Amino acid sequence: MGPGHRLAPAIEFAAKAQGQPQHYPVKTRKLKRSTQSLWLLWASSADGQVWLSQRPTPGVWAGLYCLPLFDSLEALEQVLPEPQRGALKAGPVLRHVLTHKDLHLHPLELRLPETVALSLEGAWVGAEQWPALGLPAPIRKWLSQS
Repeated sequence: MGPGHRLAPAIEFAAKAQGQPQHYPVKTRKLKRSTQSLWLLWASSADGQVWLSQRPTPGVWAGLYCLPLFDSLEALEQVLPEPQRGALKAGPVLRHVLTHKDLHLHPLELRLPETVALSLEGAWVGAEQWPALGLPAPIRKWLSQS
């Protein structure tokens, strides 16, 4: 134990003597950090629309509009018809840090010639509409760069 070990009791004593218990040192709870990998389907059409869905509450990015999220590449591929699976293009993996979790985001781009109906929750959103929506920071950045 170093010389600073006695500092906390001295502060406690002084705060108690002065009648200011709010000055007591407060021991904070350490958050357990975790890591999660997510695969994102970045479906876009020739006319610049993107497929977005609103995230459920609670959860990562609760209530925000987002590209569809999946826990694995296999889960993402299962929602697509066979011909569209071969058209997926992997983008660079992004590490996004939240207060309690590190997310490893794997975007998979799917460029479609037209706005075909996808068998996913969500809808096509035009380039003039999505900037006004509540979007997670990495999703907004990706969409802004496209």
